[in-house]
Amino acid sequence: MEGVVDVQGRLSKEFDTSDFSIVVHDGATAGQEVPHVHIHIIPRTMNDGGLGLNSMWPNTSIGGEPDFIILKELASRLSKN
Repeated sequence: MEGVVDVQGRLSKEFDTSDFSIVVHDGATAGQEVPHVHIHIIPRTMNDGGLGLNSMWPNTSIGGEPDFIILKELASRLSKN
């Protein structure tokens, strides 16, 4: 859980929030595709809807390719915090 706290601190600075959804999917029925332990740490902001994961990004197609360039830039910023 120390890693969760560390990541929350980094994401707090990046997204200017102290609110998070912390999610663990365990098992295929829960949506886990590859069996391994991981924790989703999702920054929450005002007016994001406060609902489930898919509702936070309504204009994103499920199963589509992520924008790897933007994700690489974000990862670079987070690793410096």
